[in-house]
Parts: sequence; structure tokens; C-alpha cells
Amino acid sequence: MKTPWQCGSIEHVVIVMCIGKLGAFNPLEPVWLKDLLHYIEHNDDEYHQVIFIASEHTGTSFENYWIQRIQQTIMATYPTIRLNVERPSDADEWSYHGIDATSTLLISVDDAEVPRLDISKQTISVMKKLSLNKKRAKYLIIFLSSERTQNFSILLRYGWKIQMMDLVILEIVSSRREMITISESSIDDHSSLVIHYFNPFLNLMVRKPYEPGIEWFPNLMSNMHGYPLKIGIRHQPPFSEVTWDEKANCVSMSGWDITVIQEVAAKMNFTLQILPQLTNFSEIIEDNSSYGLFNLLSSGKVDILASVNPHYTEDMEENLYRSEMIFRDQLCAVIPVKNTTRILFPTEIIEAFISTIGILSIFWVSTLLFKFRRSWSVFDIFRMLFGIPKHINHSSLKLAQRLMIKIILIVSLFYCVRIYACLTEIIIDVDHEVEIENFDDLDRSGLIPVVSAYLLNRTFGNVDENDRALINLKNKAVATTAIWDCPSHADRFKNVTCLMTRNAVQILMKSTYQPGERILKISKACFWSDSYSFLVRSGSPIRKRMDYIINLLSEVGLKIMWFRNDTRIKLWEIDREDELIWDEMKYHPTSPLREQLTIVALFGFTTATITFIGELLWYHWLKKWKKTIKLFR
Repeated sequence: MKTPWQCGSIEHVVIVMCIGKLGAFNPLEPVWLKDLLHYIEHNDDEYHQVIFIASEHTGTSFENYWIQRIQQTIMATYPTIRLNVERPSDADEWSYHGIDATSTLLISVDDAEVPRLDISKQTISVMKKLSLNKKRAKYLIIFLSSERTQNFSILLRYGWKIQMMDLVILEIVSSRREMITISESSIDDHSSLVIHYFNPFLNLMVRKPYEPGIEWFPNLMSNMHGYPLKIGIRHQPPFSEVTWDEKANCVSMSGWDITVIQEVAAKMNFTLQILPQLTNFSEIIEDNSSYGLFNLLSSGKVDILASVNPHYTEDMEENLYRSEMIFRDQLCAVIPVKNTTRILFPTEIIEAFISTIGILSIFWVSTLLFKFRRSWSVFDIFRMLFGIPKHINHSSLKLAQRLMIKIILIVSLFYCVRIYACLTEIIIDVDHEVEIENFDDLDRSGLIPVVSAYLLNRTFGNVDENDRALINLKNKAVATTAIWDCPSHADRFKNVTCLMTRNAVQILMKSTYQPGERILKISKACFWSDSYSFLVRSGSPIRKRMDYIINLLSEVGLKIMWFRNDTRIKLWEIDREDELIWDEMKYHPTSPLREQLTIVALFGFTTATITFIGELLWYHWLKKWKKTIKLFR
């Protein structure tokens, strides 16, 4: 595996220039050169680095004026590296130069008229090796010779054989090998430059004379003309459901994984060549882990694995196989629902009892200061404070005691309503679900963790030895290749916890159980969060176009539509109402009891207040009426 700084994901252009001997300086610039320099200067947002490769065994240097102009323009526009390759027969020897995460331009100096086919192939192999750490690559080869060459088809076909898509050869035929100056007649001669490239989808070798405004790198990936790509699929509910026959051939396939790859195929116009079950390939038989999966992709037997995958390792080289992110998810413990009984006391009740003690203390101290009789006790104050009836002979009371009673009644009018309303909020939950808050709770629960075999090392591979909970979970963990069967086992036996992605569990629960039916739930013990994507053959030229289409799908709501069980929705139609799906999956009906009790308490408080004011007014009016009657008598 390469070091982390060998892996990158940014576009680059690879250029090889093979020239004859054109030693002298010439300030005259042909039209094609000006056009090429303009292209280099105005595409700095697409390319980010240049590497020159010089083969010194030919004795040819970069002294040609045209080459110098191209080199100067490139160095003024991009970060540039120059490599001296004495004999590029060993590609691994130069692979460490692919350490950067930026674009690359490779220039090789050679004699086009001397037969060096093997050397040219080896140089192209080095170019490919250097660009393997990039997601996207472009290659430009320039030959300077005295007459037109027709042997470029061998190099172009060889380039496609090793998955070099954007490989273009520029042939300049207007210069003799031994000439010292460049003739002025060739400056405006467009036929002096010929562009060669190979369209593998039509099996067509293209040769075009230069024209002003020509497309230097034709976009062949926009239409693959039905070219077959080898597609690997896996039975991975709920994202893909695949059935196989006795010969491991696909019989039927469905799910959003399949829908997405079909949409990508339709946009790029390639044919899906569905492969047999991947477990029958030698790479998987020898190593049934993520490394076996990567070996299968590197072998060229699979072009695209149309199954969403997280990062299986922490090795940066894994990014060479990953497409653009499709969605992000968490791996959490799914546990059986277990009920218990609990009593919930609102904080207002605790505050009310503390206030009660304070009020009782104040009134009790007041009775001592005013020297009330002994029958006036704390219990009498408590009864009046909470509105409990008590007979009191007012005629035997002093004025201070009567005032005390009135004050207690007024306080109780406001206070007892609040304290009784708080008491109604006490909840006795006989169906309380046991919560798993962390790994310690998960370990103490006694549940056996079941995890996918591909994710076992990712989840428990780097556990801290001091974390006893994770160590215990690791020792109890069971790996399986059919993790989607785990929820049914957890529902049936109640002794396992399924380590699954949050979104997958939500889809399974939504499609399996009735609304309101709580059999399983996602705990708060989550192990990691990661992006999920398809896997692509390392160095595959289809990656750039495929990532572009996946980004388009994401922009039109792929993540929302991925989790909606509705086949009538088309991927390329935007439906803003689909965002409500998250609320639908998380919605649980609540009881209206609290709202009803609040209304009753508010109504009672209002009625009590009005009654109290009415009684004050009534007794005040009755007292005045009695005085008036006495006056008339």
C-alpha cells in the first residue's frame, strides 16, 4: 500500500513529448502553438501540476524553441517537477513520484524517427503508474519529425489496454530532423500538425489535421455507444436485493443501488454486463475481506461494484477505488426494545415542596411573634395553605390572627393551584423503554454484537486496551456476511444487538413493521460515521464522468429518494415534499393528557379568582347594606 501522501483525488494532465533534433532557436511561432499555449494558460482551474520526464539515453534535450515555449508557459502557470528517467523499464521505480495530490503533466523527449516502440510503451506505462493516485488523468504526447508517421495506433491501443482514456498524440510533420531553423512557410500551415486519438467505444482510430479552436482533448466519455462495463452487485438489503440461480448468475435485481447504476449507465450510454456472484471469484475465495474486494477491482475483472460501501480501512490508498460520496451514515447498535416501569417527577414539584417548607417556616415564626394560642400549629398552617377545610372560630381570634388567616387564604389561592397542577404532571410509565446511552451500557446489557464481516476490522480493529467496554464487545462480537438477517434474529431471540447503519435500519423498520409498532430501536451507542459510495476499478477513466452524474443525482434529492419506498418517483425530478420523509420516520403520536390538565388547571384558577373577587365585593356590599338598614331604624 502507498503512503497516505501518494493518494489524491484531483484532476491532472499527462503530456509526453518525443522530438527529433531541432537545435536552433527560432522566434517564429506557428498558429497551433499559440492555440496550445492559450489552452494551457486558461485551464489552470482544471489542471494543477506538471511533471516533465526526460529520457537522457537518446541524447536529445529540451533546447527546441517550441518545447521551451511550452515549458515556460507551463512553469508560469502550474507547479512543475522534472524527472530524469535513464531507462523507464521498471514502472515501480518511479511510482513514488506520484506522491502529490494534484494534476500531472509528463513530458518525454525522444526521437520519433528511430524505432523505439518498446521504449515508448514502457514510458506510457510509467505515465499510467504515476497517475494511478489521481481520480482523473489526461495525457498529451507530442512528436516532432520530418514526415508523417502512421504507427501511433499501436501506442494508442496500448494506452487503452492499460485504461488510459484521454490520451492524445500531437504529430508535427513540417520540420526535418536535421534542420537548424524552422521555415516561415510552416508557421501558418495548419496541416503541419495532426491530432491522433483512439475511440475505444467505436473501435475507431481518429486522425484530424489541426484547425483553429480544435478540441485538444475530445470528450469521449459523454457517449460510450453501448460499450459493455463489467458490473458487480451484491445482495445487500435494503439498498439492493439480488437473487441468483444455481450457477451464481443473476436472476433478478432491484433496489436503489441498482436504480442508481442504471441511471448512470443511461446517462453515459454504456451497457451493464452483470457479473456472477462475487463470492465465486478467486480473489474473494482467497481473501473474504475488504482487501480481497480491492484485489478483485485491481485485477480488472470488475469495472464498477454497484453497492454502497464505507471506508473499510484507514489506508489512504482505498480512495483510489471510491466514487463520489452518495450519502453519509452512522454505524450504531440496534437493540431489542425492553420495557420497564419508572416514575417521573417534574422539577416543579421539587421546587413546590421546597417553597412549602419556606412558607410554613415564615408563618410558624409569625405565630410565635404574635403569641397565638397553642392550637395554632404548623399543621393548621399547612391545611390552610393547601386549601384543606378547617373550622376556625373567628370571634375568639385577635385582629392579628384574623389578618394572618386572610393572608394565608390569599397565598393558598394562588399557591395550591400551582402545586396541584404540578402534581398532575407526575408520570408513572409502565412501558418505559430501556435506553443504551454508551458502550458501557451496551456491554452491561449482555447483548451479543453482530457485525458485517467487511466492517469487523473497521469497528474493532483499533480498540484501546484501556477501554474495557469495547474490549468486551470485541471479544463477544460475531461476524456475518448476511447482516440484513440480524434484525429478525434480534426480534426473535432478544439476545443480540445488530451493528448496522442508521439509514438502513430506518428503511428496514419502516418497510417491515406497522406504524407505532416498536420492536427494535437504534441506540445512542454509535461506533463511527462515514461516507458511502460505489467502488470503481483503480485508474478507471470512467470515474470522472460517473462522479459528475452522481453529483447531479445528489443535487436533485438522491438522499431523500433513496429512503422513500416509492417507485413512482423519478431520479431526475425534484420533489420538495420528499423532505417530509424524515419527519414521517421519526414521528410518534403523543397523549393529549398534559394539554387537557393544563386547560383544567387554568380554568379552575380563573374560576377561583373570579369567585374570590365576587365574595369580597358581595360581603363588602352586604356590610354596607346592613349599615344602611340600621340607620333607617
